Amino acid sequence: MHFRHIPEARNEQDEYADEPWYSVGPNDIFPEEFRRFLIGRRDVRQLFFDIHQELFEPAFWQSLQNRIRNGEILDVYPYQPRHRLGPPSP
Repeated sequence: MHFRHIPEARNEQDEYADEPWYSVGPNDIFPEEFRRFLIGRRDVRQLFFDIHQELFEPAFWQSLQNRIRNGEILDVYPYQPRHRLGPPSP
């Protein structure tokens, strides 16, 4: 995948055109567009955006790609360590 910023419109006509004023390849992803559809619940939307601002920047996704290319195995946990279940008791 190719994570990119949406280029600035050259003029007002570009901004209101029904087609993009920039090229879009089959593997292009524009993270700033995630805001439009990522969170549907209004009660958590702004909080999520405030906490996870990095998700809307191509640099975040590009850095993850580089880490994976370099052989790093990334673990993503849904909870902070203090909220995770520990090993089962004997």
